[in-house]
Amino acid sequence: MQKGLKAPSTPPGLGLGLGVQEGAEGRGQGLGVCPRCGRPIDYVERHRRGDRAYIYAVHYEGYVNGRPRLVRHYLGPEGGYRYVTATHADLGLELRGLNDPDRAEEYVRALAAALGRAVAEGRLSAAQARAIAKAIRDLSRLAERLEEYAGQGA
Repeated sequence: MQKGLKAPSTPPGLGLGLGVQEGAEGRGQGLGVCPRCGRPIDYVERHRRGDRAYIYAVHYEGYVNGRPRLVRHYLGPEGGYRYVTATHADLGLELRGLNDPDRAEEYVRALAAALGRAVAEGRLSAAQARAIAKAIRDLSRLAERLEEYAGQGA
C-alpha cells in the first residue's frame, strides 16, 4: 500500500457496494464498474488527507518494467463535498462523489423540496418560475422514458 493510504478495519458503505481494500485483495471480487471509465474495478483505495478520506477506484494493468501498473480514478470524498455543498445550501443539495449511485435521485428530491419552499415563500420571479416549470416539463417527459427503461429490466 502506498504511503498515506490507510484501509479501515471495516470498509465504509460507498454506495456502489465497494469495500475499501488494502492492496489487491479486492481483485476479482465483483466490485462493480468504474463510473469514470466503465472498466471493472479491481479494488478501491481510501486516501486520508487531514481529517478527510478520498475514494479511488483502482485498475490493475499488469506489469511494466517489472513494476505493477495501476490506474487510479478519483470517485470523490467520503461523506460528500463540504465546500461545494455549503455554496448550494439554499437549494438543499448535499453534493456527493461518483461513489454514491443514489446521488441523482437525492439531488432531484432535494431540488423539488427547495423549489416547493421557494414557491411557498414567494422567492421566485415570474421569469424564474416559467423557466423552472419548463425544465420540470422536460423532466416529466424523461420520467416516462425512465419508466420504460426500468420496465425493460435495466
